[in-house]
Amino acid sequence: MAPDPENVTLTAGKNERPSSPDFLGSMHDSHIYLLIVVLALIVYGKSVVYQYTYSDDTQLLVVNQEFLSNLANIPKLFTTDVFISMSNPQVFYRPFLNFIFMLELQVSKDSPVIFHITNILLHIGSSLLLFIVFRQLKTSRTLAAAAALLFCVLPLNASAVVWIPGRNDSLLTVLVLGSFSLFLRFLDTGRLRTLLGHFILLFLALLTKESAVALPLLTASYLYLVRRERVGRGTAFSVAAVYVLLAGLWLFLRSLVTRPFEVHQSFLTLASTWFKNSPAFLLYIGKVFLPFNLSVYPNLTDHSLLLGWISILILVAALIVRRPPSYRAIAWGLAWFFFFLAPTFISGTIFHEHRAYCSVVGFLFAVCQFPIVKSIDFTKMSHLAGLVILLGVYAVVAMFHSEQFRNRTAYATSAYLHDPSVDYSHVALAGLFLDEGKDFDAEQILRSAVARDSTMKNVHRMLGDIYANRHEYARAADEYETAIRTDPLQLYNYINYGKMCLEAGRPDDAARLWKRSVMINPDFLLGYYYLANYYVHVRNDPDSAMIYARHIQAHGVQVMPELMHAIQDNPLYGKSKK
Repeated sequence: MAPDPENVTLTAGKNERPSSPDFLGSMHDSHIYLLIVVLALIVYGKSVVYQYTYSDDTQLLVVNQEFLSNLANIPKLFTTDVFISMSNPQVFYRPFLNFIFMLELQVSKDSPVIFHITNILLHIGSSLLLFIVFRQLKTSRTLAAAAALLFCVLPLNASAVVWIPGRNDSLLTVLVLGSFSLFLRFLDTGRLRTLLGHFILLFLALLTKESAVALPLLTASYLYLVRRERVGRGTAFSVAAVYVLLAGLWLFLRSLVTRPFEVHQSFLTLASTWFKNSPAFLLYIGKVFLPFNLSVYPNLTDHSLLLGWISILILVAALIVRRPPSYRAIAWGLAWFFFFLAPTFISGTIFHEHRAYCSVVGFLFAVCQFPIVKSIDFTKMSHLAGLVILLGVYAVVAMFHSEQFRNRTAYATSAYLHDPSVDYSHVALAGLFLDEGKDFDAEQILRSAVARDSTMKNVHRMLGDIYANRHEYARAADEYETAIRTDPLQLYNYINYGKMCLEAGRPDDAARLWKRSVMINPDFLLGYYYLANYYVHVRNDPDSAMIYARHIQAHGVQVMPELMHAIQDNPLYGKSKK
């Protein structure tokens, strides 16, 4: 067997300086794997003690904990949105993500430690698979190892590792890279079991995030445009037919999610929103090369695109200095970056960093095809030192950025300081003040938010809560009404407004508001809970209360024993049936 030219050490001539050892090129794959694992644990190991941030992680794992703790609810995962009891204008179909959460909750319910451990393991898995796939794509061992190590410590990826909801994209990346790796192995070996594995992982990726639909297109384009290989018509037709079958099955399952409040926008509206948000590409690109614009709620108002433009200029200059013999591989890598990231621009104005996690894989592959990058020689001490310094800088930045997600206080404070145009930033900090009994400070934060932008959706509801606590019911009602007009799908607007009405002596209005919440979202268990309590304790109608209690049980959740006792021990229980 011919020696690997990457691992050959040339003998220095008399007038030549001896080269330094090629550490990456001479290392066995298992040693590179170990280096990735150790580096990931050094940078992110501390996150196992991080707490909930009282953001999406609370909704996913605290509000829905009882539902997710019950394995009997596995079939229901395929007919619910990822947030289960929360209303969104669009359906986020993530049954496999919730299934993983279910398994973890069988181990621990009282601590987020298990979720953080899983997040780190998924990140390690993604980094290892990136190295494996890059080697399958004929990237040199040294560049593949360098790319995997950089991916491992890239600050842009930090939120996907240390923030529990960010795992949606690291899980997607493990499945996508695993599926693509099996596809490449099938091309080399022709073994049908590897092709079957490719299809299985692809389907699981679809059940994790919608952007996985890009993978079949990328596999086909790699085969025909980059690898420039032709397969038999029969094989091509069979693979395409399975892709169509899997997509059809995924669409069918997704259609089972019954959301009467789902907003169906026209194509022109979606296209307009996408183009409006498309400058966020520059936001992400800048954070790949120059990760010094990191935040909890990235947006186009509070953050400059300058770093993105500088990064683009660097890339263009690198191509001008040394042009590649072919641009196909570079274009394919950039297409990977584009197709996995572009769907996230259809809605919303917050561009979470973890959404770029899978896309970064394609970006790194494209950069590894640049002649100036391919010419990097890690036998030269200056080149090796450059890599070590870059890894060190990225690791330090990633560790500092991770601290923003360590607990509720750090998260809320960072959001308020760096992302003032986002309503969640004001609400998060105000909520923290409210829990500390600092109502005046919370009100000041929220009032400043209204002065900045009166349409901030969640601010008015929290102002209503403050005034309700002070028994200033008229002011509270005005804020709740504004909150409902601004965001009619936010179910907590109805819950909190109803609580105020009940306290103010308007029980019928309270019931009307809570009924409206469950009409909007029939899976909203909190609405049923308030209605059951209302009918047994306020209306003294235990039979009606039991109807709503049964709705809770129908969702696989146990009704509080105190509530069930109050209903069943009521002397009037069952009398209306006679």
